[in-house]
Amino acid sequence: MSDTPGFTSSVDHYENFPVASWLVPPKLRPAIVAIYRFARMADDLADEGDLSPHQRLNALSHCRKQLESIQSGRFEPMNGLGSHETHLADPIFEPLARIVEQYQLPLDLFFDLLSAFEQDVTQQRWADDASISDYCRRSANPIGRLMLALVGINGIEQLNQSDAICTALQRINFLQDLGLDWKRGRLYLPLNELQAFGLQEADIDSAVCGMHRPSPALLKLLAQEHHKAYALLRKGFPLCQKIPGRLGLEITATVAGGIQILKRIERLNFDTTRTRPVLGGRDWLIIGVRTLTRRPVP
Repeated sequence: MSDTPGFTSSVDHYENFPVASWLVPPKLRPAIVAIYRFARMADDLADEGDLSPHQRLNALSHCRKQLESIQSGRFEPMNGLGSHETHLADPIFEPLARIVEQYQLPLDLFFDLLSAFEQDVTQQRWADDASISDYCRRSANPIGRLMLALVGINGIEQLNQSDAICTALQRINFLQDLGLDWKRGRLYLPLNELQAFGLQEADIDSAVCGMHRPSPALLKLLAQEHHKAYALLRKGFPLCQKIPGRLGLEITATVAGGIQILKRIERLNFDTTRTRPVLGGRDWLIIGVRTLTRRPVP
């Protein structure tokens, strides 16, 4: 899958949004890092390296057993994997077990993340928008909900706004990484919408490989996906003004970063088949201003 989105980002991977940045209250940084290292590690087990699908699923099954041991209150580091997986998995779970107990974090959110990563190993196409939304519900939304759980926020309105932001960020990653994902054999565009626009997968392949420029129909479909992500960010951004202090600023910076990536994509005429848009210096200046004013969406 594309990089796991959320209110913070990976410790060891390039992302658009900084992990446990200076905006986050220092006392929360160890917990946020523990959560994100788990998500990044499990995502890598599904995506990175030369493991076979069988090895990937075995490694993720090991992670599931570790979560189950935390859930049962009998956590002990397990060392039953081969060398490729053990060094990734086991050191992650000891700090995770501590912060789950300290903050009473809902473990079902971690299981949701695992289910999405397991699905990545076995599924590379998505029938419709509802199936993609369900994938985002499990691959992205848990991160935002866990961030809110760290500060004791569990109101329905705030959770729904968090979900909107995280789903938007995941969909932005899908657009940003369209060409990269295609080369990995994955397509995060709804197949029924490809059909509605009169497109076939060959149209995407020819654009990614540079044989032909993207067709007007493909650009219209990508613009539609862009507009969906923007609408979700607009739906979620009131959360930025409801969360006090530095965590609220961190969420604001994340939403502002998503907006800037969408602007970069729009400047490309929505064509991310061969170009992965990234943030530049001017973008970060804009993000900084919008963060300080708590107005991430223009």
